[in-house]
Amino acid sequence: MKLLILMLLYTSACFASVPQFQYHYNSIPKQHRVFVANPKGHWVMSDTGHAVWCTGPSVILGGFNGHFSYFATGCTGRQGSVVRLHD
Repeated sequence: MKLLILMLLYTSACFASVPQFQYHYNSIPKQHRVFVANPKGHWVMSDTGHAVWCTGPSVILGGFNGHFSYFATGCTGRQGSVVRLHD
């Protein structure tokens, strides 16, 4: 019986000396997602088959051989500011 009481006192003393970890939820900064409105524009299909976002007007330009081609201006992406459009 004495052994049982001593074991209970020893285990309670061990658990009392271990600090309890308290997690504070308010200390975590909240990440806010900011939505930025795109300028007015439109999606066009480039001659290479990729969709490109353009904010400028689409124009028709004549080539040296007499054929006309459609071009979109003010485009974003790897293809540059002026993109030749698909027919």
